[in-house]
Amino acid sequence: GGAKSWLPILSRLCWTGGKIILSGFQAPGEGAVVAALGGANLRRLDRRAEGGWITFLLEKQP
Repeated sequence: GGAKSWLPILSRLCWTGGKIILSGFQAPGEGAVVAALGGANLRRLDRRAEGGWITFLLEKQP
């Protein structure tokens, strides 16, 4: 699936100690994104919704 293709990249980017902005998905897909983030040990710091599009601010969990 689409989520699995970007999770290794997200995990690697977060590992550098920076924070990650994940955007460009819509509410119907939010549950799948949240579930995938849990599997990648990523924590959601913030959530914003604008015009039906959702943005997450993420960080790597220790």
